[in-house]
Amino acid sequence: MEEKFTFEELQKQYSDQNLMIADLQRKVRAFESSELLKSRIVEVFRATPRMMAISDMVEGRYVDVNEFFLKTLGYTREELINKSSDDIQLFAELVQSDKFIPKLARLKRVENFPVKLKCKNGETRDFLFSADSIFFGDEKFLLTTYVDDSESARIIEMQNRSWDNVRDLFESLSNFVLALSVDEEGSIVVQSVNPKSREFAHVSPDKYQGMDIHSVDIPNKNIILEVVAKIALTGNPEKLPLLASGSDNEGYYLGVNLTSGEIIILWEPGKIQKSRERELLMQADVFERFADMIPEVVFEIDIKGRIIYANLKGLERFGYAKSDLNEGLTIRSIFGQEQLPLVFENLRKLDRPGTSSHNEYNVFARDGSQIPVISHTFAVFDNQDKIIGYRGILTDLTERKAIQDQILREKAYLEILIESAPESIVQTTLDGRIERINAEFTRVFGYTHEEVMGRYIDDLIIPEELKSEGGHFTNLAANNETVSIETTRMTKTGERIYVSLLIKPVQINDETTALYAIYRNITEKKKDIETRNVILNISNAALSQTESTDIYSIIQHELSRFWKTKNFYIVLYNDENKTLTLPFYTDEKDYFTEIPAKGTLTAWLFRKLEPVLMKVPEIDALEASGEIGLVGTPCLVWLGVPLIVENEVLGAMVLQDYENEDAFSHDDLRLLTLIGNQIALAIQRKKMMTRLIAERAKAEEAAKLKQQFMSTMSHEIRTPL
Repeated sequence: MEEKFTFEELQKQYSDQNLMIADLQRKVRAFESSELLKSRIVEVFRATPRMMAISDMVEGRYVDVNEFFLKTLGYTREELINKSSDDIQLFAELVQSDKFIPKLARLKRVENFPVKLKCKNGETRDFLFSADSIFFGDEKFLLTTYVDDSESARIIEMQNRSWDNVRDLFESLSNFVLALSVDEEGSIVVQSVNPKSREFAHVSPDKYQGMDIHSVDIPNKNIILEVVAKIALTGNPEKLPLLASGSDNEGYYLGVNLTSGEIIILWEPGKIQKSRERELLMQADVFERFADMIPEVVFEIDIKGRIIYANLKGLERFGYAKSDLNEGLTIRSIFGQEQLPLVFENLRKLDRPGTSSHNEYNVFARDGSQIPVISHTFAVFDNQDKIIGYRGILTDLTERKAIQDQILREKAYLEILIESAPESIVQTTLDGRIERINAEFTRVFGYTHEEVMGRYIDDLIIPEELKSEGGHFTNLAANNETVSIETTRMTKTGERIYVSLLIKPVQINDETTALYAIYRNITEKKKDIETRNVILNISNAALSQTESTDIYSIIQHELSRFWKTKNFYIVLYNDENKTLTLPFYTDEKDYFTEIPAKGTLTAWLFRKLEPVLMKVPEIDALEASGEIGLVGTPCLVWLGVPLIVENEVLGAMVLQDYENEDAFSHDDLRLLTLIGNQIALAIQRKKMMTRLIAERAKAEEAAKLKQQFMSTMSHEIRTPL
């Protein structure tokens, strides 16, 4: 098996050529032009998630601005290129631009200088301004950056969208070394090609090894063959320039013959290439300075997972130094053993040019502390589309995670507060479409979460006659006004309730995004007030009205505040003849003025001496037991309250319904009982007043008769017989 040669073997056999080869390896680090390096910087510049701009140093006109600069200020690229900051009035305070220019001239850079910038729409925002000079060839430019700490979440989002444009931060630079041999038949066979030569001569080591050089596509092959031929003839090292004139301005090939018979061909750059090489080295330094200005972690790893480059931000954040990279720092130290399978799985997905991955990890600093990051990674390919490493950016999510955790905690607190609130709470869109409700809303109004989501609140709980009111309140709140009012709303069953309504707009960044409506059920409070008013009005009527029929009409009117009274009657019990007198009777089906008490439901109520709410099954059971015999048309629900004063039954007050068995509830029974007690007192007072008036009339009549008698007697006495 033929031996493959390395640089170390060449150095042992040819000490003179050794110095030349070592010098070649040290100096020839890049073959790209200045324009190619500049394009790489521009790619990173445009994809960086910070506001950045490049302008000329003479007139301050913008040469380029990145996407984040355009997005933040609201300009297009065409509106800024060849314009200065003064042209667009970028600085809100004119004196600011006059402050940093002298500072830049004196210190060569400005860092974290507070400024106010004016957006295209006129809005002013606070930024920290930094500036530094950079070189492209012999040209000097000004690189400016603007940082807004409040925009961290938006920066992450911009970074996610724009990082697909970033493909190469760096490009490996290589030398060209070719090992040849001459077989017994005189054929020149390729024995070995150093792996990095593929990037210079487009030579594939695996593909060309063992092939005749005449069938291999290698640049300047005729010159290489001429070098081999001369070495074969003379046995001495040979040097042939590319130019026919013999000048080495364009570089030359150097060939040496080893004692084992192999011929080594090396490429030596000429004067022009060396001059360009010095320029590339200078620009490489500029590029590293540029990478160090990026406030993210820039990294590069080789195919074996060894970290071969990290910018200053990355080294500082993870607690390492450049010497640690030289000692062989690997991704195992950064990602930890547990995450490595996931890291390798994500890297394997980067199997073709143009693909990238965006993944979150918990990485480790040198001191063992964990750092949450998002990694934007892509593979680096050679000219044969073979992966030679990976490069990308790590964004520290520590502050973002802390903010997210705080938001989650506050959201959890808010959720608990809303769910446990004793008021009904509804969140809607600006046009009143429901987005969420709490448990109290379900309890009070009867609707479940599934039943209301996406529906308009006005269509569910606002009575028909109040629809316009609901729309008006929604419009007021949508225009950032708070609404506070007492009104009526309707439950799922159609029951009307009194509510205290508060509508508050939700504002984010001075923009109304949603509405919160808070309903406090004040039905009981309203009923208490109404009940007091009803009792007061009935009492006043009992004192002021002279006719009993007028009092009963007032009682019906007052009760209509709470119930439908189209089937309502007041009955008085006559204990002497055991009859029921109905001084007030209004009914859809029947009409009575007086009936025997025996066997009636009202007489049964008198014996029970307590209010009752009865429906058909209970009434039928009483009838079947023989306790009652129905009089009149059967009803579906019967609500009766005895009128009792000092253990004496005066009568009863009855509400009934022929159509809806749920027309009355036990709450209605309690309320009617309270009012009934006051009505009983009013009726008693009215009876007492009636008796007093009657007795007074009798007394006045007796006094009148007495006076007449005395007058007659006096007349008789004075008149002689």
